Amino acid sequence: ITSAKELQDAVSKTKDKLLALYFHASWAPQCKQVDDLMPDLTKDKDLALTSFYKVDAEQAQDVSLKYGVSSVPTFVILLNGQAAEKVEGVNVSEL
Repeated sequence: ITSAKELQDAVSKTKDKLLALYFHASWAPQCKQVDDLMPDLTKDKDLALTSFYKVDAEQAQDVSLKYGVSSVPTFVILLNGQAAEKVEGVNVSEL
């Protein structure tokens, strides 16, 4: 996701699911660690009702500001389009 419009489209497609927004930056080594874990997360049976979207935190600054993202990596979990949880850092087990 690189814009607020793309985020709106994603939210409208996932009304009955949790939406996990993964805010990242290509230059951040911590994000590379999370990138390596993402395929496993998307296949996890416990997360089957969750849709994952990668958000470029710098390119989509309006989206980052909307959810108060000031560092990467950060996950913001949306339920019915509203932020329900925010997890900052590389501790993916918190999801």
